[in-house]
Amino acid sequence: MSGLQKPFLTHEVGSLRKPAALLTASRNRSIPPEQLEQFDQFCNFLGYSEIPPELAELLIQAGPDQENNTEYHYQINRWRVRLNVEYKESTGIDLIDAGEWIRREMYQHLFDTPATEGVQLLSHVRSFDYNFYRTGVHSPPMRYHDEQDIYVTEFKWAKEFATKPLKVCLTAFNTAAEWSLRGRTNFDDFMFDLVDEIFVPETIKLLKAGANWLQMDEPALTTYPQHVDTFLDAWNYWVDQIKPYTSADTVLSLHNCFSNYDLLWPILPEMKDLGAYSLEFANRDSWELGTDTKQRKAYAEASKFIQNLYQGETGFTARAALGVQPVHTTHVTSPELIRDRLLYINTIIDNPKLVLAAPDCGLRQRTLPFTHQLLKNLTQGAELARQELGA
Repeated sequence: MSGLQKPFLTHEVGSLRKPAALLTASRNRSIPPEQLEQFDQFCNFLGYSEIPPELAELLIQAGPDQENNTEYHYQINRWRVRLNVEYKESTGIDLIDAGEWIRREMYQHLFDTPATEGVQLLSHVRSFDYNFYRTGVHSPPMRYHDEQDIYVTEFKWAKEFATKPLKVCLTAFNTAAEWSLRGRTNFDDFMFDLVDEIFVPETIKLLKAGANWLQMDEPALTTYPQHVDTFLDAWNYWVDQIKPYTSADTVLSLHNCFSNYDLLWPILPEMKDLGAYSLEFANRDSWELGTDTKQRKAYAEASKFIQNLYQGETGFTARAALGVQPVHTTHVTSPELIRDRLLYINTIIDNPKLVLAAPDCGLRQRTLPFTHQLLKNLTQGAELARQELGA
């Protein structure tokens, strides 16, 4: 992991928009000509002169006849992982992931798999804009089928294609519990059942497969303040169970989307082996250049809490990704503004190796060309910040 110790390490937090042609093929529909043309342009964007012949043949074959063709979908999914990896590596960011393109949706993917039992998926509900997923209801007993997996295959494919360090993004146990209908089941019991029966065995398989940066995605954390302490207990229990399979290089990371961070700051030092955390800030920051409090108002608002974390007696050294690019806008954040935000964050934490450079979560709402430019600017902005510090 030595390559991941650089100041202002860059990475992307959430999922990206799926190319329409790949999405259509995965849904067993014939791909219209306009989608093939768009996909050809996407492949050109990644440096291919045309759609790779093997993939082009798969796209031509797409349609209702492939619904039960396991080998067909196996090959399509490998290409989805490969192209996502190549897309992210082409932006220059330091730490990449498989990209979640083979996942229908973060919650649904967790239970729409032969690896898990205990949550039965129901009809679709709206999650964001015109996006939907199937919610689930607790249907005990909770079981994990060891011959199957949730994220391991996706990670192994990414390892085949990646030339840079990888992380794995997992929809974590608090969100899985909050977004499920539990009936009469106690919330605490349900979440700990999820940890015991699903998250511990899946995590151990990921660690054995070589994963050493696990990002636990918890958008629902702090939704119910009374469940925050339960999450802390569940996190520490999970860490205790997987500890024998971790190494000195293992990074356990927490990602919490737009949320009530006042509830989060107090528990961060109490989370065992927390190596990194990602939060959203840039959407509330000024567009002005500068490293003064006036320009960097979003980060200044939380500076007291963050300083208390790093300057207290807890020995807190988790790396912080306080988003430096807003994503719910089509305005491109310049490398210079990214530089200034990173430099300001560093004045609070006072260690550039503990400052991660990342956008806010939600890039799946933006086009792939726009996102590519954003991530290229992220790498340039981080380099400008290193130059400014001589790091």
